[in-house]
Amino acid sequence: MTTGDTTRSSKPSSGDANIPPPRLPYPTGLETRFPEIDRGAWKALTEAVFPAARTPQSIVLALTYCKARKLDPFKRTIHIVPIWDSQRKCEVETVWPGIAELRTTAFRTGDYAGRDKTEFGDECEESWQKTDRDGNSQEIRVKFPQWAQVTVYRIVKGQRVPFVGPKVYWRESYGRTKSNCPNDMWAKRPYGQLDKVAEAGALRGAFPEELGSEYAAEEVEGSFTWHGRPAIEAPTEQPKQITHSRVESLADRLVGGNGHNAECSPDGEQVSASSEPLALESQEPSRSDVLEQEYAGMIDETQDDAAAGKLLAGILANVELSDAAKERLSKRSNDSWKRRNPAAAAKTGNGRKQQQSFAK
Repeated sequence: MTTGDTTRSSKPSSGDANIPPPRLPYPTGLETRFPEIDRGAWKALTEAVFPAARTPQSIVLALTYCKARKLDPFKRTIHIVPIWDSQRKCEVETVWPGIAELRTTAFRTGDYAGRDKTEFGDECEESWQKTDRDGNSQEIRVKFPQWAQVTVYRIVKGQRVPFVGPKVYWRESYGRTKSNCPNDMWAKRPYGQLDKVAEAGALRGAFPEELGSEYAAEEVEGSFTWHGRPAIEAPTEQPKQITHSRVESLADRLVGGNGHNAECSPDGEQVSASSEPLALESQEPSRSDVLEQEYAGMIDETQDDAAAGKLLAGILANVELSDAAKERLSKRSNDSWKRRNPAAAAKTGNGRKQQQSFAK
């Protein structure tokens, strides 16, 4: 090889020199945790796979999720979704599985046996007023099906068994903006998006052990809020009320010992790395922190004294929380009782003792 050849091979080509840096900076130490993600792969992740990600940390969380679930991040099986955090009063980036991951999990069992064509309800048309970035109002009209339903099949003891999914209604499911009108994806693909939501529901019914209560990103984007509140980008809406029956059901499970030595979530599912969405924080919250936040929300919104006392007793006895978390929840329950019963609290001067007595 001539000297000229050597010189040319040691210099970057003009094409390489003109390649702009990635949209988000390459995190220090990423190559140690994920040797397969070099700077070129990182650029593809930030600009093609997760173009809406706001921080490098959210993509790192997505990579961690994919590694744990043995998924290829470049196949877009998961999504980074901004969720409104009602405590912080801001959006946080969370990692959720897409419908593709739910399908992948079902296929991996070896028992998935196909699905029927989606059934749709009658078509409706509705209009919304949308305000653009310049403050101009414009009308959006969308034709959408009232509902959708999917049936999937699973091999059970050698037989192909149908699992009819729930009817999912468009008005309850559509992703929305601050003005409550459909977001761009739901406005452009009203049938396609609802089809994904219906399929996700059917897959959970057919594969409960594998999927649990794991929601797909298509179900939460634009219509879900961290800690169970109803709508992303809509913090002014009234929070979803915690029903007495739900609190009683959870309290019965906890007091009965069903949650003993288990990390049991308020929805009755054991929390696992596969079902818990990953929230972007400066430090990842511990499992105890996540559970404490969810139970705190239920304690705050429970209006029935007996149910609240029973719930607290079950949490303290049967849920694996740190001592500090239990103390904070006890104080929170005490404060909630005082707010519900100001006269009694002033009279007894000991709200916690009075409130906890209802659990007996």
